[in-house]
Amino acid sequence: GVDLWRTAQQVLPSTDSGSIQLNITMGDQQVRLLGYDIDSGSAVPGGQVKVVLYWQALAPFTENYQVFTHLMTDELLAQHDGPPECGMMPTTHWLPGEIIRDPHIISLPPDLASGDLQLVTGMYNLITQERLSRTDTQADTIHLTNVIIP
Repeated sequence: GVDLWRTAQQVLPSTDSGSIQLNITMGDQQVRLLGYDIDSGSAVPGGQVKVVLYWQALAPFTENYQVFTHLMTDELLAQHDGPPECGMMPTTHWLPGEIIRDPHIISLPPDLASGDLQLVTGMYNLITQERLSRTDTQADTIHLTNVIIP
C-alpha cells in the first residue's frame, strides 16, 4: 500500500545526510552523495537490504538520471534501479543545494549463496545508459559497504 498522506517532515526538504558520511561528487561537479543509511538486518536469501541515499544537487540536471544500487561479487547478484525517491523527485527537478533522501529496497534472490557482497551505487542517464563518473577516481560506481549473507 502506498501511503498518500505525507507528514511535514516528509514534505520538507531533508537536511539529513545519512548516518554514514561519504561526500563523493559525481558528474562534472553535478551531484554529491553526502552519505547513506543501511538496514541489512534482513540480508538473508529471499530477504532484502534497505538503503537510503542522501544526494545533494550541485548544478541543475538537464536530463533525468536513474539511481542504481547493486549487490555484487564479480557478478551482479541483486539490484534496485529506479528514479530517485521512488519516482517522486526526478533529477531534472533538483535544485542546487537541495538534499534528496532516496530510499532503495534490494530484494535478495531465495537461492543467494552465503558470502561477502559489495554494495555499490551510482547514477546513469535513462536514455543513453551512460553512467556519471566520480570526480575523484573517474570510476562510475561508489562502493558503500559490504553486506554479509549468512
